[in-house]
Amino acid sequence: MSNLVGSVKITLSAPGPGGSTIAASAAVLPAFAALSAGVVDVPDATVISTAFGIPFGSIAVGATALLVHNKMGQAGTLKINGSAALTDIPDDGWVLLSMAALPAASKLTACSLTTTGTVDGSTIARSIEFYVLGDPV
Repeated sequence: MSNLVGSVKITLSAPGPGGSTIAASAAVLPAFAALSAGVVDVPDATVISTAFGIPFGSIAVGATALLVHNKMGQAGTLKINGSAALTDIPDDGWVLLSMAALPAASKLTACSLTTTGTVDGSTIARSIEFYVLGDPV
């Protein structure tokens, strides 16, 4: 199978000093031959420090794009490739990593969010939404 090409675009703008505006934009075209997308359910009353792995599905070599949306109702601690905690992603926060091709070393092969408290899903279902592209040939 030949590569497919995704499109990741992001724009940042913010008020700058002296009434100026700071603006930046980026576009990345991640090559991929496999993808995994879906939702990880986070059950009500899940206890603190429970890790939820992002399914990479058939992606075995590495990811060229990863988009994760935390909908757990609380911050989730982000870990990449089994690392120690990198940062907490607040509820309704997003994480985006994207590259045009796989790096030579330290490929992106795993990601998880870990609960920072007991999950309250009594009024709304809690979850983690994810999209992973990878394994370009």
